[in-house]
Amino acid sequence: MLGANVEAVVSHPDGFTDTVGLLDDGLHGDGSTDDGLYGNLYLPPPGLAGAYIIAFSASGTNAAGELFSKGALATARVVLSPIANAGPDQTVNEGATVTLDGTGSSDPDGDPLIFSWTQTTGPMVTLSNPTSPTPSFEAPCVGPAGTLLTFQLITNDGLVDSAPDTVVVTVQDLGLILSGPTPGLAGTVNTLEVSCATPDAKVFFVHGFQSSSTAVPGCPGVTVDILNPKLTARAVADTSGHVHLSGFVPNQASGKTILLQAVERSNCSFNNLVTHTFP
Repeated sequence: MLGANVEAVVSHPDGFTDTVGLLDDGLHGDGSTDDGLYGNLYLPPPGLAGAYIIAFSASGTNAAGELFSKGALATARVVLSPIANAGPDQTVNEGATVTLDGTGSSDPDGDPLIFSWTQTTGPMVTLSNPTSPTPSFEAPCVGPAGTLLTFQLITNDGLVDSAPDTVVVTVQDLGLILSGPTPGLAGTVNTLEVSCATPDAKVFFVHGFQSSSTAVPGCPGVTVDILNPKLTARAVADTSGHVHLSGFVPNQASGKTILLQAVERSNCSFNNLVTHTFP
């Protein structure tokens, strides 16, 4: 209809209204001038989500010279983007279990969130569940300088993605990591495990029964924390830097406390002291 008076009354979710005139001049998203299509741009108030009811009205004179008045209703829903929060930066030791925390994420509309985590920098790790708000992973072995891992979180409310948020995890070097003995019982075979060794390097296991500082031959300034340490065994790390050492522990060890450490002499790396009492 040409030459009509067309307007839209927009009712906000908070009860306020705006009146917007619609034009047929080819400049307001209405096609071309005098083509009978009317339009205009309307921006809802910032941050006000919900259902907007739009009442259209048109009045004027038709081609036959008759007055007319018409109306129509429409509803539009405004959805706000969710907000991703990847949690605070963390500093951890190699070998530690790290949990990312996206529970601070939110949706202004109150919709349930879908989580999507991806790693963007650093040695690749495996997340336990990239769609969980709190996935976890094992911090990788690193060199003396440590390393940085960066993770990105994007949330979705079922309609629209959030802007990404990132978290940085700083992984610190611990040297060798010694765990065990497992199962830790006398009268059976026990296993010691070392991680974060240099691939294919020789690792020396030492033990004793009293703590003290003892120098490591060939490693100036490096000491183990065992008085008069005895060589338990030596083994070669596999290509991933792991060493598994198994041996029988006699029944006579029951009730005794043993001190254990591992040393990689090629780079003078060693682990923290492990103390274990056999039941």
